[in-house]
Amino acid sequence: MLTGRGITTYKNKEWLIEQYCTLGYNTYEMAKIAGCTQRTICVWLHRYSIPMKPCNTPISKERSFVTHTNRHKGHEKFTNRKWLYDQYINQQKSSIKIASELECDEQIIVRWLKRHGINIRTASESAIIRSKDVNYIQKRKNYFQSDKFRENQKRRWTPENREAFGLLQSSLWDDERRKDWTVNHSGVNHPMFGKPHLAGKNNPMYGKHPSKYYRRYKVIIDGKEMSFRSTYEVRVAIKLNKLGIEFEYEPEAFDLGNRRYIPDFLIGNVWWEVKGWMDPNSKEKLTKFYSLYPDENLRIVRLEDIKKLEGLIDSSSFDPSQTGNQEVI
Repeated sequence: MLTGRGITTYKNKEWLIEQYCTLGYNTYEMAKIAGCTQRTICVWLHRYSIPMKPCNTPISKERSFVTHTNRHKGHEKFTNRKWLYDQYINQQKSSIKIASELECDEQIIVRWLKRHGINIRTASESAIIRSKDVNYIQKRKNYFQSDKFRENQKRRWTPENREAFGLLQSSLWDDERRKDWTVNHSGVNHPMFGKPHLAGKNNPMYGKHPSKYYRRYKVIIDGKEMSFRSTYEVRVAIKLNKLGIEFEYEPEAFDLGNRRYIPDFLIGNVWWEVKGWMDPNSKEKLTKFYSLYPDENLRIVRLEDIKKLEGLIDSSSFDPSQTGNQEVI
């Protein structure tokens, strides 16, 4: 954007002083007006020695809070607590969906949820709501059956990425293997077709160790091929091996009454459960384990704990009982 003198707005000292000091706009809003980045505005404020305001500076009288809010579409709706509560809590719409319907930014909706004192849903609660949405389920199903998904998987698991993770070529299914599995396990070809669902001890697989077939990620640990269920587990196993720490993977199953639970790693006398997303089923399983086996030391290891583990240079400061926590959240 150019001024009357042909100078780019953000390079004009008078314009910067008027917008930033007089009208009270922040650097983000000025960048929107000038059609540049926020960093560019900061650079030119610094060049003209215009003092930067702290983040908590109140908005000036010339630019009231209402004027600021009215620049967003749908402001008369999301500023109404009753309306926003009905959309987010009663109708269980996500902040993304509300913002899409109002044609405004999602962060504005999130900000107003906080201002109205409306509790924002956790990732687990959002996942439960999505699991009941028929349109969402169908959309996900169509995506996983699409060519776009297969192309994304191919780009994600290139030979270089597999080598970086230490994965073997056999870890991933090709199109022919995936098609063969689908044909042999769909409809009447499924081994459980027409049979009642058998849960708990009535299931023929109860008490048996799960097949390695369901462990997709294969790596070489001390010259032996090992299979894991997730890339998080692969990262943990590789790092433990590099540090020279002995471990066992899924060595024992615990009876929880109507089901079994197998922790991921056993390091000495400490169990590790490597978790990404804590879904309701996992919460119930871990809560029951802690109540039935209080003497067992089970630590829940999450992504931030894995990153700390990968940052260790040697095993001198490693303590499996201090890694992770026991919070089922």
